[in-house]
Amino acid sequence: MDLTKVTQQIASQQDDLLELVKQLVAFETPAPPARNTREAQNFVADYLRPLGFDIDQWALYDNDDIVVGTKNGDSTYQSLIINGHIDVASLNPDEQWSFSPFETVIQDDRLIGRGVSDMKGGLAAALFALKTLHDQNISLPGKVLFESVIGEELMEKQEMKTLIEDAYADVLNNLKVEKIERYFDTQYLQTTDSVNSTFNQFKQHIVALQKVTRKIQVTEFQEEMFDVENQKIFLHYVVNVTKIDGKVGHVEVFAVFTVNENKIVRCEELTRALDDKTLNDLGSKQ
Repeated sequence: MDLTKVTQQIASQQDDLLELVKQLVAFETPAPPARNTREAQNFVADYLRPLGFDIDQWALYDNDDIVVGTKNGDSTYQSLIINGHIDVASLNPDEQWSFSPFETVIQDDRLIGRGVSDMKGGLAAALFALKTLHDQNISLPGKVLFESVIGEELMEKQEMKTLIEDAYADVLNNLKVEKIERYFDTQYLQTTDSVNSTFNQFKQHIVALQKVTRKIQVTEFQEEMFDVENQKIFLHYVVNVTKIDGKVGHVEVFAVFTVNENKIVRCEELTRALDDKTLNDLGSKQ
């Protein structure tokens, strides 16, 4: 296959690619707060249709759509899936922008705008590549699927629920120190009854619990609430504690967790021993 014309078109249409990036960035799709991608997904769907793609588009959440474009091919060949997310990282109050984050600006040969690198630039490049192949009448032999998805920047309720339940099962109920990094960010900070603990101090805390308890168990959460927009989890539960001497006690806990990029980054909790007062420092023991 002679790709000379393909490379020539790519070189001659760089301005078109830059314009495509700018168009995608202009759609304000930060997550959180999310629930803001439908207009952008409509744009992606409309871009794919003239390239011969059949479009499936549906609402995963209110105003948050998934788009899948399919271009059928010979089933004896392998399929190619191109996947990218249309949501971008949220805007923080301390970010210093000299222009709108949703306006793409070129500075020192770099594109700057919210989501250029993660990953509207990638989506634009993939769409542009598909258009180039279409313009050159080049068809891949197998099926091609283009997926524009949401939810990469934001943990939804079920994901948050799974994360916190698995973390409790492995780290608290089974005191598996080696599993901590799976669930907790290395910059994790915990405040228990006004006592602060860093990530490493939290690991030391779990080791200390191994030495003073035979068993720790949270059988269920009495209350759990999920704030998806602010990525926070609110829990109320009772810890059943069997101490090393065989005595059993119970500790009530109210906790607020903050998550980011599929990890727990912050915990603020209040605790109180319901019977054995020697357990009052259980949540901060080193």
